[in-house]
Amino acid sequence: MKILITGANGIIGSELINSLPINYKIYTITNKKLNRSIKKKISHNLIYKNSYLDLEKYIFSIKPNVVIHLATKWKKIDDENKKEIIESNIIFSSFLIDICSKLNLKFFINTSSYTQLNEKGAYKPFNFYSASKYAFEKILYYYFLNSKTKIINLRIMNVYGSLKDSRIVNYIFKAIHNKKKKIIINDINARVDLVHIKDVIGALNSILISKKKDIYRSFTYDISSNQQISIFKLIKLIEKICGYKFALIKNKKIFNQYLKKPFRSNKLINWKNKISLLKGLKKTHLLFHPKLK
Repeated sequence: MKILITGANGIIGSELINSLPINYKIYTITNKKLNRSIKKKISHNLIYKNSYLDLEKYIFSIKPNVVIHLATKWKKIDDENKKEIIESNIIFSSFLIDICSKLNLKFFINTSSYTQLNEKGAYKPFNFYSASKYAFEKILYYYFLNSKTKIINLRIMNVYGSLKDSRIVNYIFKAIHNKKKKIIINDINARVDLVHIKDVIGALNSILISKKKDIYRSFTYDISSNQQISIFKLIKLIEKICGYKFALIKNKKIFNQYLKKPFRSNKLINWKNKISLLKGLKKTHLLFHPKLK
């Protein structure tokens, strides 16, 4: 099988590539040179330079069976510079699906965000990144309706389990690792839906090995956990795992736009989480303290 992966240098991309069997011929698209950890497994990489024609030539030369679109430009806090987000999340993504729609793909898998919907499932973007991901989803839905390619849009919840990540789980672990006496949280009662990186890779692989693509009838599926947990309870759980206690857990509003509780809807079929939250957090603890293994 020939598989094309965008965003190969990212956390999910590199983990996915290292999980794929040797009989997969892997091609990639990045915006810079490949990381050494995955370079040997890649048949060819295109460093994308904003050219539709170069992108089309590369994809047509490969004729992939599956495309997994992981590339994204992420900013948690909005600023005046939105150009890179627009170019990556909307323009490049639109170029990609338009070109791929001309081929006979088995799957086009897009990884999207959960932060563009409020807790009731209504559109309310958390930030401009969320808005850009939603904008492309609407374009992608056109191709879902009008293309012969099986398009799957995956809403991935809060991923953890890698040292490269900078989100809530690692924020707490790093504070403990650095022996901080206090930790500041935007809203300690907000809930998070945590999915271990290994489970995310398992979800993607479950689609790749599927023999019947027609079972995926919906446009969007969630990669979500079996439970949601408040940030306060998450901190207390990590404290227990680490044998550490913050002197102060401070609730301080740092930004106004945030998600109180992630909306969950249509969970990915033929897949389930294998790593419980407790087990996943213990694994993450060992990443910060490898001598404990």
